[in-house]
Amino acid sequence: MKTTHNDIHCKQSNKGRICTFLDEQGVPINENWRSFILFLNILKYHQYLTQKQKKSINTLFADILAKGDYTDKQFQDRIEQFRNIYSATYINKLQETIKESEKLLQEFKKLSKKRTGNVEVLQNTTVNCIGGSENPRDIIKEVRSAFTNVIEEMNRDTEKLNQLSKTDQLTRLGNRRAFDEYLNASIQKYNSSFPVSLMMLDIDFFKKFNDNYGHRIGDQALSTVGKLCKYCVDKFSENLDEPLLPTRYGGEEFAVIMPGLTIEQAVKVAEFIRKTLEDYDFIIRNNKGEIAHKNITITASIGVAEVLPHWLENQANQLVEAADKALYGAKEQGRNQVRSYSVKLDKGQETEIII
Repeated sequence: MKTTHNDIHCKQSNKGRICTFLDEQGVPINENWRSFILFLNILKYHQYLTQKQKKSINTLFADILAKGDYTDKQFQDRIEQFRNIYSATYINKLQETIKESEKLLQEFKKLSKKRTGNVEVLQNTTVNCIGGSENPRDIIKEVRSAFTNVIEEMNRDTEKLNQLSKTDQLTRLGNRRAFDEYLNASIQKYNSSFPVSLMMLDIDFFKKFNDNYGHRIGDQALSTVGKLCKYCVDKFSENLDEPLLPTRYGGEEFAVIMPGLTIEQAVKVAEFIRKTLEDYDFIIRNNKGEIAHKNITITASIGVAEVLPHWLENQANQLVEAADKALYGAKEQGRNQVRSYSVKLDKGQETEIII
């Protein structure tokens, strides 16, 4: 039998065991299928993928082996499946960014039109001052006052646009831009006496909810979840030196950044949010405002993590990854629960634990 590049790769990279397994599964020894399946197998070790992506890739890996169809057409279909999994988060982020940009542009147009009117007023004021007064001091005073008013208005506009750029338009919580900024700022303050924790929340079976009630009602549910998260966070933030920041992380996933809170304190916040959602009776109204459905329960799975002292770099990314792992631990263990991430260090070896 001809020795292929993949056979050599298996031996050189000490991957002989997986290659033997693939032989037993009947995976053909060719550059296409063998390379693709080996590639899928190692992706689970890449931190830049979300837990959801890794789970989907593992499902794809298992499905390929289970069906045993290694035709060229099937190869192209599987490649397309992988592309969809790999690009899904980027497409969602792009779509959300486009929506936010469109709303920002509309707001900018409104403000620009308003400022054009202010500039015309400034022009008229200046002309009237010059034409109606012979005292240079009076002219300068009036013109300076008019300029000051316009500058103050423009500063308010800038602040308003800045806030809009960091606000999710549906839930009115912080968006990904606000999340990234606040998480990085919080981690910069991290030290042995200032912990930083993160909560990731995902609504359980939200796709099924959308399928049952439609995306318009789904948006209402997301908005309500956002309000409940903010209510719970505000309750806990009252006596804290650093405010907690609830954000919409994307889709049906929310996050709360908790500077100054240990993981034990963060779990209490998360459990309060989880219980508040579980106890809330969602009401769905039709276009006339009449109650169409009531006593609907929406639950959420929640993962919590804290910055660990031995994380010496990329702490923000590691914290998100850790909270994400805890979140998927909650999903895998039955959903509608809170799970936290920790590690056990033994002789430099790190073992992840989901509690």
